[in-house]
Amino acid sequence: MKRILVPVDFSDHTFVTASYAFSMAKATEAKILLFHAVFDQFIMPEGYSPDSVVAPTLFDVEFIREIRNKAEEKMQGLLTQLKNQWGEEISLDTRIESGTPDVAILTAASDFQADIIILGAVGLGHKDHFSGGTAEFLMKHSQKPVLAIPVGSGYKGLNKAIYAIDPAHFQQAEFNIIKEFFKPFHTKIYYLVLCYNPKDRPDEATLAQWRDLVGNRASFQIVDCDQPHEGLHLSIQNIQPDIIAFHFFKESFFSRWFKPVISRKELYKANLPLLSFPEIEE
Repeated sequence: MKRILVPVDFSDHTFVTASYAFSMAKATEAKILLFHAVFDQFIMPEGYSPDSVVAPTLFDVEFIREIRNKAEEKMQGLLTQLKNQWGEEISLDTRIESGTPDVAILTAASDFQADIIILGAVGLGHKDHFSGGTAEFLMKHSQKPVLAIPVGSGYKGLNKAIYAIDPAHFQQAEFNIIKEFFKPFHTKIYYLVLCYNPKDRPDEATLAQWRDLVGNRASFQIVDCDQPHEGLHLSIQNIQPDIIAFHFFKESFFSRWFKPVISRKELYKANLPLLSFPEIEE
């Protein structure tokens, strides 16, 4: 991990989100880019034409300039706060661009060659957790891991992580990706195989092979359950992790976590950060 992108909206939760980035950067010597997208597009009234009296005026231009100036002031204030808390030794830069946040963040991640995107699950726009929000969009479309921090969760560190496995779509390459990601943070990893369909339950030989792959430091558990989110929620209560990680396969049950019924009533009861890895290309 060499480059960390942190989209910020200057809400109170931004400082918590940045804390995860700084702790990761300290362990990996990564560079951090604080990024903010200024939405500067206006919906024109019905019947608008360039010659009409409702055409954009100098006021519109000044209003957009004022929004950007305020964003730059807030960014500098955030930068000062973070340097005061974490010191000057971490490589830190800022960037403000115009555009729709979802798309602008993906563009910034590509330009910066980010290895991970870290953001709050709900910002000042108060979108409904990950459902329909920026974090969900990034998890579905980013080619890099996305760490989303729910508002109110606070900074928990990375001491214990649950990695949830859907046996119907599992690939052994996941083990190495997870081990390498968490290695710099000395995280205790709990691999959970959520068996909600008996036909997908791995046999004993496969389980033995998987246990060898994860190593002695990690915990490996089979969770038989009627619904995967129920099995995960029970495991969260027992393990008390700091973070939940998974690969976002489009056909797996993880994609269904973001539907309102599941995400609001089950998954987010834990109020834990979610770390989504992109789908592995075969």
